[in-house]
Amino acid sequence: MNLLEKYIGNTTFSETKIPLKIIATDIDTGEKYIFETGKIIDAIRASISIPGVFRPYNHLGKHFVDG
Repeated sequence: MNLLEKYIGNTTFSETKIPLKIIATDIDTGEKYIFETGKIIDAIRASISIPGVFRPYNHLGKHFVDG
């Protein structure tokens, strides 16, 4: 997260020049979740959570993994 914060900071989806969506999976339900609002750093962290490498990312009361 520290490395991501260094480059991305608190940039939000609404600040991007090109529309951006990032997909992750709710590990508890198996359903995909499309991040398109809020901080980009949270979406990236959720989408890079590969079981066995990076633990699921707890955000919005859900546990997200690569999706």
